[in-house]
Amino acid sequence: MRPTELRHHLVGMLLRILFRSVPTRKGWEPRLRLETGQTNSALGYDDLVLHIRSEPTILNVARQLVGAACDRAGLTPCQTSDFVLAVNEATTNAVKYGSPAGKKDFVTIRCTRTNRALVVSVTDHGAGFRHKSLESHSDMCYPPSAGLGLPLMRRLSDDMKIRSDTHGTTVSIAKWILPLAKAA
Repeated sequence: MRPTELRHHLVGMLLRILFRSVPTRKGWEPRLRLETGQTNSALGYDDLVLHIRSEPTILNVARQLVGAACDRAGLTPCQTSDFVLAVNEATTNAVKYGSPAGKKDFVTIRCTRTNRALVVSVTDHGAGFRHKSLESHSDMCYPPSAGLGLPLMRRLSDDMKIRSDTHGTTVSIAKWILPLAKAA
């Protein structure tokens, strides 16, 4: 089995295990939910949307999903590990800071492949933060209270956009890929 096939197999196994429900006060609810968008036949790729509970123990599923998307997009192993780390930082921040109800909240991870990029968006439902004040700083001159997550995400991705308001934050991270050849 090739490494790419093995990764897809492991992601499938993880998702089957984690689709099991967990008890809550309202009954049994899933720990995660996976949706697929429309298949774009020219790209041969689905948009994937993963809703995960705000639990640090489930972050591995997000890393595996993004790693599989990187493999499918044709990124090199080095590019894949950098991109997975950047998305992991965004997801960890969403779980840690953007989930006011703790494990009752969900974080949404959307993987989209265009003809030029693999874009992963991580959305939470927290109170948001003032990211505009941090954008004026260079990567190495962030205030100590800001942490290293945002500069790390910027360094490890080709493009990063942040949208934050009182209803939540979305961090979109992109990695450029080689255009697909058009079918003759």
